[in-house]
Formats: sequence, structure tokens, C-alpha cells
Amino acid sequence: MDDIAFVVDYANEKEIKLGSNATAILAMAKYMEVTNLTEYVEVAQALARGILQMKIPSGGFIHVLSYPTYEIKDMQRIIYYEGEAIFSLLRLYAIDQKSLWLNEVKHTFDYFIANNYWKNHDHWLSYATNELTIYEPEDKYFEFGLKNCNDRLNFIYHRETTYQTFLELTMAAYIMIDRIKELDKNYLLEHIDEEILAKTIDHRAEYQRVGFFYPEVAMYMKDPALILNGFFIRHHSFRVRIDDIEHYLSGYCQYYHHRNTRYNK
Repeated sequence: MDDIAFVVDYANEKEIKLGSNATAILAMAKYMEVTNLTEYVEVAQALARGILQMKIPSGGFIHVLSYPTYEIKDMQRIIYYEGEAIFSLLRLYAIDQKSLWLNEVKHTFDYFIANNYWKNHDHWLSYATNELTIYEPEDKYFEFGLKNCNDRLNFIYHRETTYQTFLELTMAAYIMIDRIKELDKNYLLEHIDEEILAKTIDHRAEYQRVGFFYPEVAMYMKDPALILNGFFIRHHSFRVRIDDIEHYLSGYCQYYHHRNTRYNK
């Protein structure tokens, strides 16, 4: 029998969170991609089977279980868990090519589409949609990904707080548009305003610097050396948290590789 694994958060009442399994898989998948090693593939597969254990027949997910009873603690907690979960399955599929992961993602996307999940404007779903269309370039997935971004552009452009996930959300849609054009599916672009998207991306890339600890900002904090050149969340009292920094860096990496080069030509 194949192993099933869960990440247990002992610091928080021994919770098993859908998002924790996904984060662990994403970290392992990126490591294996960069190093060309497969030493963590079996652990990642076990964690992926843990994610599948948290699926419900409709196609959605249970968000939080209790360990060691595995009783349901929260059917829903954070909307981002589900997009992160299927994105992690896709990243694992890129490494091991097990059809199980891709088939489960497609089944879940049918649920997302039927229930208008694009209205959540989830950055993880934007990533996942872009990734899915690499393997399954179907119109319904492209349309979902574009709608997930387009109706939020005005809000994203004018948002005063840095909201580091905005650049990730918009960049994933931007990359997907290139794929749409390569496939001669330009008719799908009616679901997105490309000009506004590009302006929004460039604006957010610049504006996110408001959340960067430059020396002249860090020097006012208790331990400047600890936070120098890091990122913070101003609307949460200068909070510095590893997942916030991850989102800042991820957005900037996408911008550098897919937008900044073209923008500066």
C-alpha cells in the first residue's frame, strides 16, 4: 500500500492543514527541479496522497484535520488552501509524470469552474491555471485564468497597501497570455484587458518597494541588521514573515524573467 503523509502543526493544536502539505510539496519540487535530484520524490508523493485524502466527492477539499484522530476540524478556513493544493500536485506532476495528479487537478478544476472560484481572485489559482494549461491547453482553463485576474485589475492597481500576492496573480496571467498567442487562441483575449494588465504589473512591481526594508527604514527598528533588505507588511504593523517574503520574491522573480526583460528593450 502506498504511503500517505501529512504535515502536523504541533505548535497549533496538532492541526493538519491542507496548505501545509501543499507548501511542503512545493518546496521539495522546487529543490528537485533546481538540483536535478529526486531524493524527495517519495515523500512528496506521500504528501500528495495526503492531499487527495482531504478531497471530498464534489471536487473540493477539507481544509483542516485534527491529529491523531484525523477528525474534521474545519471544512473551510482559508480560500487559498485549495489553489495551493492543486498547484502543488501540478508541480509534482512535472517531476514524476504520474497521471493521477493531473487527473485529480482536472477533476478539481471542473469543480472550481462550476462554482465560479475565479471570483476569489486567488494568486495560487492563477499559478495553477497557468501550469495546467501547459499540459491541457483547453479554452475553459484559459478563460478561468483570465477572469480570475481581469475583474480585479482596477482594485489591484489602486490598492494602497503593498499586498505582495498581487504581482504573482497578475504575472501568472501575463505568462498565460503568451501561451494563448502561441496557440493562436487570441479570441480568448476578450476576457482580459492586456494594456491595463501590463500597466498594473509595472505599477505593482514599483509599488511593492514600499514594503522593502531599505537601510533608512530598517534603522528605526529594534534590530536593523536582522531585517535589513527584507520585506514587511505595513498594514500589519511592519510584520515580517517568511511566507510574506516568499510572495514578494516570487512575484519579483516572475517579473524579472517574463516582463522586465521585455519592458527594458
